Amino acid sequence: MRIHIEHNTLFTYPDISVICGDMITLNNDDFNVLNPTLLVEISSPSTRAYDRGQKFTLYRDIPTLKEYTIADPDTKSIENWHINALGNWELEKYTDVNTSLHLHSLNIDIPLPDIFEGL
Repeated sequence: MRIHIEHNTLFTYPDISVICGDMITLNNDDFNVLNPTLLVEISSPSTRAYDRGQKFTLYRDIPTLKEYTIADPDTKSIENWHINALGNWELEKYTDVNTSLHLHSLNIDIPLPDIFEGL
């Protein structure tokens, strides 16, 4: 599944995309989705700076996006950005492997060992 950001014309392939509600597509093509709620990237040394910087800047142009998560298998850490009650992006960092990631947009908790297993 490819995400299209109409505002900045980017087409991108996040590692995980979650759509809540009905899927809205570009020109009725189920391959090009316009309305993700949550996007997840599995970071690597070659993508780390882009995932945190320019890509996140572009992703913020998606009106339906409520949460952006970057998982780093090398450091077993997670950066989770979500829209807070004031409508601002808020960062939560998870570095303790014995904790759980709280996904605000889905209201679920996922233990970090479950996330990093197999990565």
